[in-house]
Amino acid sequence: MKKLVLIMLFGLTVPVLAGKTQPAYEPEIFIEGNHSSEKIAQVIKSALSGRTWAVKGEEKGVIKSQIWVRSHSAKIRITYTKKSIKIHFEASENLNESRKGDTVFIHRNYNRWITNLENDIKAGLFSL
Repeated sequence: MKKLVLIMLFGLTVPVLAGKTQPAYEPEIFIEGNHSSEKIAQVIKSALSGRTWAVKGEEKGVIKSQIWVRSHSAKIRITYTKKSIKIHFEASENLNESRKGDTVFIHRNYNRWITNLENDIKAGLFSL
């Protein structure tokens, strides 16, 4: 009976733990129209600040940013041209980051933050 209870408890906790990390989402956004690099950078920075990401560095075609949420943080690098924008995972703290080969696994909240940022960038590009 004791073994059956342990097996049942283990069976209930594994699905809860299994869904907390996912491959890090690194979207690419394709840009329609002819917009200057300055306008594209402005859209990206506006989306970042709207989601409480701090710009930590900037050079031509690259913006580095970081977010802090309670005791968690994530760093990203956004590369852009006149044709596309790509969000790259850089590092994290307290987000259960692990690597398997070239794939980064991270807490699912990171992917939600990146999806929200992606949607805000798309909305900003649409309004240009």
